[in-house]
Amino acid sequence: MHALADLVREFLTRGNPECPVLVLTGSRCCGKTAALRDLASELDQHVPYVVVDCAAAAAGTPELLTALAYELNNRCAAYGRLSFPRLLTGRLVMTLELDQRDPVRARDQIRQELEEYRKVERLRTFIAGLAAGALRLLPQVRDAPGIDDLARYFADLLMRGLLTGRRGSKVLLGAGQEWYGHQDRGLGRDPLDALVDLNLRASRLEEGSNRQLVAELLWAAFLADLRADFADHPDWDLNCAVLLDNADAAEVFLDELSQVRELLRAAQHPDAPVTVIATSRGPLLDHVLARGGEAVPLRDAGFADYQQRCDAAEVERGWYPAQLPDLTEPQTRNMFAAVGWVTDERV
Repeated sequence: MHALADLVREFLTRGNPECPVLVLTGSRCCGKTAALRDLASELDQHVPYVVVDCAAAAAGTPELLTALAYELNNRCAAYGRLSFPRLLTGRLVMTLELDQRDPVRARDQIRQELEEYRKVERLRTFIAGLAAGALRLLPQVRDAPGIDDLARYFADLLMRGLLTGRRGSKVLLGAGQEWYGHQDRGLGRDPLDALVDLNLRASRLEEGSNRQLVAELLWAAFLADLRADFADHPDWDLNCAVLLDNADAAEVFLDELSQVRELLRAAQHPDAPVTVIATSRGPLLDHVLARGGEAVPLRDAGFADYQQRCDAAEVERGWYPAQLPDLTEPQTRNMFAAVGWVTDERV
């Protein structure tokens, strides 16, 4: 029998040609949430990961992506810290009050503001403000007392990731800014023009397709940051992991990810090293299955099967729904133990 732990490890393995969202479904008491909880426990200090209960995280894509970035920035013994200069540049620019009637002045305002954010203390204050909102979306800390103090602590950690290593203190004026010009799709835009446009759309989210376009741009920035983090580390043999419980509430969030990955595939760009594992009671499953299709029984699931089903148009590319049998919590824990992920000592 192809155990759940084997399937998760296979989808986490770096080097797969793409990283589809693994959708775990099954009856109400089959152990979906317990499986994610045990998986998180065994991933700890082996790969960077984050857990979000989507049913309790009523937030938009900018806030959710920021929460993912904060958690993935936590130090992992085997991977160190991941940093997110492109995402943070976008979040920063979205907050600015620009003169949208004068594009030239708006460009100058962004240039000046980014220059100001080279000052460590100002950048730290901004990051702490984002952290306070992001941490409230994470089940393990949202009810903790003194969340503002915790946010400042996380800001200090994230600052270390940004201001050390080869990126240096010019991170927001370097890769973080310049990426918006090409966005890994060879766009050839001026980065400041792209950032002015992002600010305008973010200030008018309810107009037209602005909300979707802003969300997809931030997703693209988040994925680009991950590719940059992993680029110099061929020894990192597993992707980072995003675990979304009750993901039926995050259908739009995941659709945005799917759209961005489709654009990157069209540009023949490699997928980002992140594996999303989501649980669904049905709505998300119905959304990703082809008409008349069914989730794959766990015993038959695997990456090769995913590719075959995509070729046969039985599932939407980028999604792989697996049907869990009814399992007790001890049974899910035993599955992970069988592949050596349960240990008394952390790496």
